[in-house]
Amino acid sequence: MIHPNYGLISEDFRGNRYDANSDSTYLLRMMLFRGGSEADRRYYLSDGEKAKEYRRLAYELDEMADDIEHCVNETGQIKPEYVAMIFEALVLARHLLLSDQLETGIQYETIMRSLSYPQKYSWPENMAA
Repeated sequence: MIHPNYGLISEDFRGNRYDANSDSTYLLRMMLFRGGSEADRRYYLSDGEKAKEYRRLAYELDEMADDIEHCVNETGQIKPEYVAMIFEALVLARHLLLSDQLETGIQYETIMRSLSYPQKYSWPENMAA
C-alpha cells in the first residue's frame, strides 16, 4: 500500500508557486535537464528516425545543461552570444514538457474512467473499482 506524505508534497507546490529558488542558473539547468529527460523517454517510445531525433535532442539538452556556467556571466545573465541558443533550447524543453503533461492528463483521465466505469473491453472486471 502506498502511504504518501502529502504535507511534504504540498511544500513543493507552495515553494514553486512563490519562486522559492530564484537562482537563474539552477532553474535554467533544471529546465534543460527535464526537457532532455523527456526527450530521452520519447526515444524509448519511438522508433526509426523519430527515435534518433529524440535521442539527439536529449543529448543536446543534457550537454547544454551540463555546461550552463559557460553560457552565463557572473551575474547569472545569459552571455549575448548564447541568447538565441538558450532561448531555442528552453522553448524545446517547454514543448517536450507540455506534451508530457498533456499526455499524462489524458492517460490519468482514461485510467480513472476505466476504473470507475468499467467497459466491456476495458480492464478485467475483478480489477475495476
